[in-house]
Amino acid sequence: MSPAAVEAARYGAPKGSVDPDTTKTWLRRAMPILRAHRVIFITSLVLSFVGLVLQVQIPNLLNHAIDNSIVRHRVPLHFYVWWILGLGLAGGAAGYVSRLFLFQTAYDIEYDLRTMIYEHLTRMSFPFYDRVQSGQLISRANSDIRSVQMYMTFAPMILVQCSIALVAFGFMLSINVPLAFVAMLTMPFVFIVGHRMRKSMFPVSWIIQARLADVATIVDENVNGVRVVKLPRLKMPSVHTTGPVPVPMVRASDSAW
Repeated sequence: MSPAAVEAARYGAPKGSVDPDTTKTWLRRAMPILRAHRVIFITSLVLSFVGLVLQVQIPNLLNHAIDNSIVRHRVPLHFYVWWILGLGLAGGAAGYVSRLFLFQTAYDIEYDLRTMIYEHLTRMSFPFYDRVQSGQLISRANSDIRSVQMYMTFAPMILVQCSIALVAFGFMLSINVPLAFVAMLTMPFVFIVGHRMRKSMFPVSWIIQARLADVATIVDENVNGVRVVKLPRLKMPSVHTTGPVPVPMVRASDSAW
């Protein structure tokens, strides 16, 4: 088997595809790609939730250790020490496996999207590339793929972390109701600041994306131009002479690329 065939067999076809129904939202059209990796994705979310729940239990154990072992001397202190150590190790292991599976899902989704975009661009006609700049295609594809990847994989992880905040709030209510509300008093302000930051940063991200597309266009055109103008000297047969006629080399800056 040739090296090219071995390399092609190493990277298989995408496991999912985009829904062709254009009337649906982009998220619903991209859901078949996520469903193709649903086992490892759901496992990562479950492990993330379990790890965060175990981490929330540690402050509660510290509270019981202070009350029962230090103040009242009812339970040996090493009992809580071993429990805290075990929960910490279990939570760390669950978090590690969760992050590993989550990043694997993100990279698999990115691979599927990039493969589908590449296959689609290779089917386009030559006049299409006369109308569209290749640098714009490269930059837009990279930024859009990364946005879809982050939204489909890391957004559910953020929702899981927000749900843990509710679990922690429930624990705080069971300990002291006024202090629980004082601790959560800043959350509306955090939401307002985050919403305003999003409104100000989102237009900036589009401007940055457009500038990066311009840079990618210039780089791609210059690289392709250099490849053309630095071709080996061609030996073109002449009508009046029998010897080869050398083609003069020109600089990339002198060409109209």
